[in-house]
Amino acid sequence: MKIKTASLLLMVTLTLFGGVIVAVTMCGLSSSYDIESIWGGFEEAHLEKSPALNTLHSVIGYGGMVHHLKKAILSGEVDALELAKKDLQRAQRATEDYLRFDLNKTELEAIRTISNTLSIYASKIEKADSLDLQKNRSEYLAPLLLVDDESSLNAFSLLNKEIILQANQAKEKHSKTLALAINAQKITLYLTVITILLLIGGGYWLIRIIRPIVSITDVMTRIAREDLDVEIPGVDKQNEIGEMARAVEIFQENVYLLECVKTEVYSANLDVESRVDIRTQALKNSEETLRAILDSAVDAVITIDGTGIIKSFNSAAEGMFCLSQEEAVGQNVSILMPEFMRLSHNDYIAKYRESGEKNIIGTIRETNGCRKDGEVFPVHISVSEVKSSGRNLFTGIIRDVTEINAYQKSLQVSEDVAKKASKAKSDFVTSMSHELRTPMNAILGFAQLLASSQEEPLTQSQEEAVAEIKAAGRHLIDIINQILELNQIEAGKMPVSMQRTSPSELVQESLALITQISGEKNIELIDNIEYEELPDLLTDKMRFKQVLINLLSNAVKYNTLGGNIILSTELTGKKLRFNVEDTGKGISLYRQSQIFVPFERLGHESSEIEGTGIGLSITKEIVELMHGDIGFKSEQGKGSCFWFELPVYEVLE
Repeated sequence: MKIKTASLLLMVTLTLFGGVIVAVTMCGLSSSYDIESIWGGFEEAHLEKSPALNTLHSVIGYGGMVHHLKKAILSGEVDALELAKKDLQRAQRATEDYLRFDLNKTELEAIRTISNTLSIYASKIEKADSLDLQKNRSEYLAPLLLVDDESSLNAFSLLNKEIILQANQAKEKHSKTLALAINAQKITLYLTVITILLLIGGGYWLIRIIRPIVSITDVMTRIAREDLDVEIPGVDKQNEIGEMARAVEIFQENVYLLECVKTEVYSANLDVESRVDIRTQALKNSEETLRAILDSAVDAVITIDGTGIIKSFNSAAEGMFCLSQEEAVGQNVSILMPEFMRLSHNDYIAKYRESGEKNIIGTIRETNGCRKDGEVFPVHISVSEVKSSGRNLFTGIIRDVTEINAYQKSLQVSEDVAKKASKAKSDFVTSMSHELRTPMNAILGFAQLLASSQEEPLTQSQEEAVAEIKAAGRHLIDIINQILELNQIEAGKMPVSMQRTSPSELVQESLALITQISGEKNIELIDNIEYEELPDLLTDKMRFKQVLINLLSNAVKYNTLGGNIILSTELTGKKLRFNVEDTGKGISLYRQSQIFVPFERLGHESSEIEGTGIGLSITKEIVELMHGDIGFKSEQGKGSCFWFELPVYEVLE
């Protein structure tokens, strides 16, 4: 009952005192901040005093030092006491800042009064800091709350009045503005009254909560004293108090069960001791196994503590750094680093201990190690953090990459050689293509002159021979052009102009170019595309036609007489796919992996079908340059379906 009464009185006192503090603070805020924000023409000193006094109010009053001190004393929270100390320091600094203003005698006396009150609170906080707040009950700590704040409140009031008095000397020039400020003060007063009422109501609500909690606490005390017949109040309530009461009921049952279990503890202890011995031996075996695993690891495995002291050093580490385990364990890990890195590593450890900032933990990076004889060598290191027995330990896995780096350097040299060879090849192909194209154009030109001569017309056999010359020449020119185009792609010099494009017109133009050669083989072109539903593409117009025409011409070349070519489209996610399906002989399964290999004719080398075997490889490269995909499916004897898909143009909102 004493605890209950003291708690109730204390809560009422805190509620009323908090209301007074809030009222004084709110009045101070309304009389300084509102007037300050509206009267922009007042003197600078008056504008600076009000915020300073408000800061002092907020640090000391509700939610500040006094609040945290009371919270620490009532609930035993050490964190709240630390907040009270910080608020006390802030209040003392605010008081010192206030003294820097041009103050009159009344203000100086008021500030001294507030400083005296702060000194009293400082002694109270120091006293509370020396006590064990967790063990002492609130009735023993209650005297720490008995501080006469009346003089301090009066001092705040005097300071508020002095600020208002000084402000009133200038308000004659701002009569209209003063009326607005008075209305603001009235509103603040109403809010203060409402706040006080809410605090009183909150205090009453807290009292209603504390009363059943105190009753349950009394019951807990009696149960702890082995009075197991006590009746627990509130078990039937369907709220938090009921949950607490039911938890106490479970506690009561557990205490009863505990009494029953005590008789079995002795025999259980013997069993536990036996199991502890077994577990100890198992742990020892586990440690030996772990040590064997670490010693068998190829990489160096080193463990250090939070200060950088080496705790473990496996066999690979011994061989890598030429240090024995006895020489390394107990030393700072910086002994494994070159001299110029040791200071920065020690600074990193100190910084990590202060701020917890991780720079290398959880990553793999390349750095330098140092052997016992001073030899510096490159290593890859990954560091992970673990907690063991409440301590932070860091495990580093280190690999000597001297040979790897040497191998990478040799690869780089080989790559440079390959690039030079590729450039030489490109230069050779360009030069030879030019050298071949010049005489070939001359041959074609003279063949055309022979065929078109009216003065000396050719015989039929001569016309046939000239036609063969022209056909062979055009075929050779096509081969040269394709080789040059493939060389451009391989050199990364193929120009691609990506832009928003409607594919309908491009598809129809491509079909028109293929119609003549398809008609010669009596092949029907079936166009299943619904053009009005085609979305715009992000592509290169010229390269798009080049890809489609190449697939269509291949479908004609490798089709059967009287066959079909079916052209269709479909959306695949954010891409539009174009399907070119033929009814030709198809491609055997074992040759399908070579379909996009340059100069691969897939067994048609000796057939009547002309070609170089690089058309599809060029087509694939062009599609991929336009951020698309290409593929096919084929069944021997039934035909093939080649497809390519390009990204749909997306309009940005």
